[in-house]
Amino acid sequence: MNKDLLRMLSPTGPFETSLAPAARTSSANGTGVDLQGYDGAVAIIDVGAFTDGSHVITLEHATASGGTFTTVAAPDLIGTLPTINQVGNGNQTYKAGYVGTKRFLRAVTTVANGSTGCVYGITIVRGCRRHAPAGLD
Repeated sequence: MNKDLLRMLSPTGPFETSLAPAARTSSANGTGVDLQGYDGAVAIIDVGAFTDGSHVITLEHATASGGTFTTVAAPDLIGTLPTINQVGNGNQTYKAGYVGTKRFLRAVTTVANGSTGCVYGITIVRGCRRHAPAGLD
């Protein structure tokens, strides 16, 4: 029997953009992604051309969408998030898993010395669904 991975991850689509792709020259907080009904997520960082600056990528989580976001601690993070600060970091895809218990997750970029910057976007993929939709169990 074939499985429908897309709807098993989320019936409305598992992918949500936290930081839209852009040439980044300054720090930014991404949009919070609701993880209700899921026990984990993956942040996918798609990096294009690097020109200059130091771009530190972190994840923050919160219990409510309008709540206070705090940096995800190491025990809740699988893998490492990149610091993009040289040409060799460009034109790559990075990923890190989240196994924390908070409902909302967002990406954050802290940029220093970026005059032209670096092009990247960050997508959150919800996973580890607690209950499969009807017809997918």
